[in-house]
Amino acid sequence: MIKFEVLLDEIGHFGLAQIGIFLMLSYYRAFAAFHSLATVFIAYEPKFRCNVSGDLQEHLNLTKLEMIEEISPFDPLANQYSGCYYYPYTVENCSDVSSCINKTAPPIECNSGYHYDRSVFTETVISEFDLVCDDYYLNAIATSIYQVGNFIGSIVFGNFADRYGRKLTCVISFALALACSFGVVYSHTMSLYILFRGLTAVFAYGTAIGTYVYITEVVGVKQRAYVSVGYHIFYPMGYIFQSLIAYYWRDWHDLMLICTLVSVPLLFFCVIVPESPRWLFSTGRDEKGKKAVKLMARINGKKLDEDSWKKATTHEKLTPEKITDDRDDGKYTTLDLFKRPNMRRMTLNVMLQWFVMNLVFYGISLNTEALAGNLFVNNALNGAMEIIAYIFSISLINKVGRRISLFGGSLLASFGLLCSSLFLEVAADNETLQTLSVVFAMIGKFGSSVCNATIYTVTVELFPTVIRSNGLGIGSASSRVGGTLAAFVIALQKYIRWLPNLILGVLGIIAAGAALMLPETRGCGMLDNISEAEEFLRKGTMQKSKLLTHHSNSRDEKEEEEVINL
Repeated sequence: MIKFEVLLDEIGHFGLAQIGIFLMLSYYRAFAAFHSLATVFIAYEPKFRCNVSGDLQEHLNLTKLEMIEEISPFDPLANQYSGCYYYPYTVENCSDVSSCINKTAPPIECNSGYHYDRSVFTETVISEFDLVCDDYYLNAIATSIYQVGNFIGSIVFGNFADRYGRKLTCVISFALALACSFGVVYSHTMSLYILFRGLTAVFAYGTAIGTYVYITEVVGVKQRAYVSVGYHIFYPMGYIFQSLIAYYWRDWHDLMLICTLVSVPLLFFCVIVPESPRWLFSTGRDEKGKKAVKLMARINGKKLDEDSWKKATTHEKLTPEKITDDRDDGKYTTLDLFKRPNMRRMTLNVMLQWFVMNLVFYGISLNTEALAGNLFVNNALNGAMEIIAYIFSISLINKVGRRISLFGGSLLASFGLLCSSLFLEVAADNETLQTLSVVFAMIGKFGSSVCNATIYTVTVELFPTVIRSNGLGIGSASSRVGGTLAAFVIALQKYIRWLPNLILGVLGIIAAGAALMLPETRGCGMLDNISEAEEFLRKGTMQKSKLLTHHSNSRDEKEEEEVINL
């Protein structure tokens, strides 16, 4: 078997080839943001009221907002005017509000459709398909279907990427995701909208797995945390840019068309990159792997000789355990994550971290509309806070480790959410308290972003190459369960405004405790097979000489023989 980790010493750990691959494939994260958080804009719920005679508004000389407040009963539980009912009214023989609108009579359910305030958006999914009142739940279902699509994609393409390669996964999945994205743009019925959103999610997550696993496999140990976090920075950059697009294009069809067109170059990027050489070597495709490495070496301005290949070639003695664990056919499935006790415990913990991380992350991100202030500014602030968190994470996960970063990020997210909810409840019309509520929500977003950056790094480092995509897939699948539930958790604020943040905060504390039970992987190279992974998890130690890159100077050679105690 050829160890790609050793070849990196010869071709460079982060040369022009790796930089190019990183920049091209990280572009996917902008596409992901355009769709994952699109509902902040395309499913924005404008103020609305029952359709009533236009003569009434003209007769009383009321603005649109005043009309909503006068004709609609106030709902104290939701702390807003209900657009689902209206008071009986007449325009005959009346001169003012009190004589034209009978507010003492029982409200009547809307029976002639709805009138929407179009001052923020000319058309949204909510206004086009009337997803309000009794049909309010359809919006939550549509958002959840997207997460269900991600769930399906993470299971299907996690296995696909380990069997057929990272590049093929990226090309096929993104081509289909792009086609479905255009389908979303031209959807004019609710059923088509849900269908194409769900299919976009299925195929887009195949691209997510392929691109992320690829970029972390072609760089050195020290650079892995940087590219991992750098990959995620493209995500908030994407939805900051989407805030700008949404500001200028206020119809949801136009908004999604621009976002889809901007994403097209990624398909070209997926086609021109070579296959991951680490995957090729791990699956016995040595000749193709050598060709890919030689191309990377040429781009990096390096040369490989026969000694380089000899140093990278290992002749490991096969034990009965290794023969059982490491298959010759290279056909691993998600079930391989649960066959060994240590691997199973670690997998379940990783799944919990992904579940809570995504539930909290989307619970904050998709609830931007509920924050005090301007929608476009708040969404951009969310993105800016996420970028700051990711930059901070680069230093954090390298200095204090992955485990403590997960622990601290979860606790910070919980603290921010609980404080935000508290200030919002007591704020009333106090602008200072409203601002503090937004500030603590941003702190919660900061903590969840730290977790988001860290869990990706932890996952690719804990699972060996032969099942790495499966490991990332099962973690992602768990996160999509959390993302699916996020829409329904947010919907609870219609009944009890502080309940969603309380649920998210408590779950964050539970995840923080579980994070301390994960092994530390800081400074460790990537595991290649299940035998190495099981030994690492069983003993809690790993030999640096097996896992870290080899260096030529004597000081690093001495360090290679140290044992990392986890």
